[in-house]
Amino acid sequence: MGKTEDGARAFRVPLHWLFILAGATSGIAFGILSVGLPVYALKLGASAAETGFLRAATGLGMLIAVLPAGMAVDRFGVRRVFFLASAANAASVALCALAASPETLAFAMMGEAFTRAFVFAALASAFLHALPLIGLHRAGWNKAAISLGISFFGPFLGGALMWGLPFGGVFAIAAVMMCSANLPLRFIPVPEAAQREEHRRSIASRFAERRASLASLFRSPGVPTCLAAETLLTAVFASFATFIVVLAVTERGLAAMEAAWIAGVEGAAYIATSFFAGTWIQRFAFPVALGVGTAVIVPSLAGLAFAEGFLLLFVFATTLGLGIGLLTLVVTMRAGTLPGAKGEISSLFMTATGLGGMVGPAFAGAIAAAFGTPAVFLSFMPLFVALLAVTAIRARAPRISSLIPSEEK
Repeated sequence: MGKTEDGARAFRVPLHWLFILAGATSGIAFGILSVGLPVYALKLGASAAETGFLRAATGLGMLIAVLPAGMAVDRFGVRRVFFLASAANAASVALCALAASPETLAFAMMGEAFTRAFVFAALASAFLHALPLIGLHRAGWNKAAISLGISFFGPFLGGALMWGLPFGGVFAIAAVMMCSANLPLRFIPVPEAAQREEHRRSIASRFAERRASLASLFRSPGVPTCLAAETLLTAVFASFATFIVVLAVTERGLAAMEAAWIAGVEGAAYIATSFFAGTWIQRFAFPVALGVGTAVIVPSLAGLAFAEGFLLLFVFATTLGLGIGLLTLVVTMRAGTLPGAKGEISSLFMTATGLGGMVGPAFAGAIAAAFGTPAVFLSFMPLFVALLAVTAIRARAPRISSLIPSEEK
């Protein structure tokens, strides 16, 4: 840790601001693409169903990459992986601009998502490594900064750029934004790459060690619960963005602008909670912290299902974002206190994130088709209650006495 501390003192900009800059810049790049690529797909003649397939292709590309990305970060180092991955991501974005059909665009988007997984894995690994210096109460800042770029600045910038630039120019700016995140990362103390002896070991021996290490991680107190929570949170977050608009416009008769406000306030509440609630949630024992977040989320989901007017939907969307932010803090704090290789840890939690992002909207779509849009929000409630019940039962044997388990303090 000595080199890390010296590196932190050598550069006078606070470490957490460097991570905010790197995360927000990367998030803006993806936010631009999240607006530009679907519109470009429609320009190429893609149907609504094909546009959904393109989004699924990006989710699949990222999910495939997360575990190899973590291994690459631990073996080759954060800076090298981030630099090469951001360059490869820029090349994939260029291929998107050159795509002549929805089919070729799907392959290019899968490549973009694959390389983006390496970028985010490197950034998450660096953040977890530096968390003891940054402070555990700031555990949610990296995700919040990325979300700020993806949810707000990126889409707004992408929409503005599409007014005056061709798609090639829009994609080029996104690629430059992704590569520019290398600049703040140069001043962030990061884990060293594996020693030369590590590179000489056989692939089979390295995979065997990884398998044993992952098994050990799964046995750590609270980790299975946190992985389940991360999957569930991402599923709700991804489903909300789609189905709250459908609910507000088609079921409640609200205007599109009102639906956009409801969708936006949930993301704003999540980001604000991630930035400012860390010190408060850190005071609670692990099961209690999980219970606090669940106690906010479950009534919010019920409220969204039954609320009629704009004001109530707005309030319940706000409290849902607050609850998701609280549980995300709990999960990230637990990840930050785990011993072991940070690339491996970050990739494990990113796998849960990717799984939730893929399974959640599909599950919600099936529920909406069978029982109606309000049932989407009700369907997630028993899953959160079950997660809390399992955590409470396991906590009777006092292995998880606090957010940082006692054996690791």
